[in-house]
Amino acid sequence: MKLTEAQQKARVLLGSEARNILLYGGSRSGKTFVICRRLIANALRLPCRQVIFRRNFNAVKRSIGQDTFPKLISMLKINEFITLNKTDWVFHFHGCEGEGSEIWLLGLDDKERVDKILGMEFATIFMNECSEIPWETVEKAYSRLAEKHETKLKNRAYFDCNPPSKSHWTHRAFISQINPATKIAWPKPELWQCMRLNPDDNTENLPEGYIDNSLKSLSSKNQLRFYKGEWQDDTENALWKRSLIDATRVTSFPDDLRRIVIAVDPAVTYSEGSDYTGIVVAGRKENHYYVMDDRTMKSSPEEWARVVDLLYHQYSADRVVVETNNGGSLLRSLFKSTNRMLPITEVFAKRSKILRAEPIAAMYERGEVSHVGEFTDLEDQMCSYTGLDSEGSPDNLDALVYALTALSDQIGNVTQISGHFGVF
Repeated sequence: MKLTEAQQKARVLLGSEARNILLYGGSRSGKTFVICRRLIANALRLPCRQVIFRRNFNAVKRSIGQDTFPKLISMLKINEFITLNKTDWVFHFHGCEGEGSEIWLLGLDDKERVDKILGMEFATIFMNECSEIPWETVEKAYSRLAEKHETKLKNRAYFDCNPPSKSHWTHRAFISQINPATKIAWPKPELWQCMRLNPDDNTENLPEGYIDNSLKSLSSKNQLRFYKGEWQDDTENALWKRSLIDATRVTSFPDDLRRIVIAVDPAVTYSEGSDYTGIVVAGRKENHYYVMDDRTMKSSPEEWARVVDLLYHQYSADRVVVETNNGGSLLRSLFKSTNRMLPITEVFAKRSKILRAEPIAAMYERGEVSHVGEFTDLEDQMCSYTGLDSEGSPDNLDALVYALTALSDQIGNVTQISGHFGVF
């Protein structure tokens, strides 16, 4: 893969006088590639410590550690200068001018590791897929952007994302040029710069037919974000408003949650045109509810079943709630083969999506639900869903509704319950 004309312009921006730089736009436009190339260039020429953040560690390990970095290292022919410590997931540089440089990979879902790494100082921080990362975490990371390098290497924060809603902090910080928390204009807006990169700018590095067969086949709404790279407006008459979600958003959940469930809205087929499998983790303490994770994915049933099992153990969940409108017997066999001890409640939806969603929207209006961090895809679905039949399947949202319905003891009102594996 070579740098395109647009990526060359982005490379120049990354080395400019700006201190906070966002590359946003459509999928497969080279945003992450060009930023990672910059981090490697820094590490090769000067001893420094840099870090790449993403919401989930497995995501940053797969996308950066096992894909983008190996491709760059091979392309630049610098294998002899870099070793990877797979225990800590740190790239070490040696035998070059940047002898001793480190690039750390960090997932924000590992609290112990986050606390350890944020005890260090860094020359550069890179928030990969920053639409999934809350502003409070960005502010915390800024406190560690403190490694001193005289004039040779200026401390910078890099960000990339497919643009979410205009109410997201990325739009406020880089487009509106205001502090996302205080809403006050940046005193030096020239330090906050951004650039849009789209897949049309990167066709020479993409598989033949990718844009026509993959991106242009998306819904109109998703084309705006993942193909054209445009910021989204909140939908009029949607059940949720971004302000309601923001008003109760928190950065952590209590240790003494009374109950935790994982809700699954499954896709029983796996192909290019298949739906996503909605997977949402939520918990309850007294009369308040916490949305803790969204792992919605498009994968084979065997793969998402393994993810559900991992989440069950990771969060010490009490139960898995699975919608069985399609393929109930298949799902039972699937979970038995994955973990036959998994406590599962099967639900069969007997009311429409809009009627299932309305009581949950009312919980948000009463301030009873907090999102632990930001869940861009989920929140975009929530703030665009009006209940029209013409709308696509809101997989993340369906899983959220099932999770909060179960936790709020309303599940019998909207579903029929099957007791194959026990119920609440």
